[in-house]
Amino acid sequence: AVIGTGGSGKTPVMHRLVEKGWRFLSDDWTTLATNGWTSRSYRTLELHAPDIEAAPHLRTSLAGSQSTVDRLAWNGRILLGRGAALRRRVLPQEFFPVDALSEGGYLADLFVVMRQAVATPALTNIAPQQAAEAAARLTLRDIPTVDPLRELFARGPRPAPYARNIEEATRRVLSRAFTRSRATRVLVPEEMPENEIADIIVAQMSST
Repeated sequence: AVIGTGGSGKTPVMHRLVEKGWRFLSDDWTTLATNGWTSRSYRTLELHAPDIEAAPHLRTSLAGSQSTVDRLAWNGRILLGRGAALRRRVLPQEFFPVDALSEGGYLADLFVVMRQAVATPALTNIAPQQAAEAAARLTLRDIPTVDPLRELFARGPRPAPYARNIEEATRRVLSRAFTRSRATRVLVPEEMPENEIADIIVAQMSST
């Protein structure tokens, strides 16, 4: 699993690994049990324009589902430098061969990607609990109902266990799920392209 904000190389890593014979499980969201078992999410994949444009095979795969007008509009925005906000949503089974799809598996490796003011990338082994802390922060940041829930629990007369601190509860659950996983912190320069980050992670996974 790759843990990181948007632009940290999660989607390019997924595609590179599938090309190398790994099986697709999920992109962005998955169902995770406390024993570390992950189940495939049936949500659509959200592909960002920079990922698509940087990978010819992605562009070729998606071009067939675009109308002529859609392709012209897409290419126009790219040429005008307005492609950063472009997205494409596709179902996994529409994008990958059936034999490249997995229904589930145990978490083995965790990569926490962090962009910082460093000159060169650096990989460091960390405790699974540290990966859980990073994943908890990012998960709650992407759920729009969390802040209203915190406010509701703070006002309630009898808040449920852990409800007063949702982030702590999430961290505890993820810590249990990550216990048997290898965790690596990947520090990369702030402006490093996603595809270069993906190359680092894929090379590390291929060597283990």
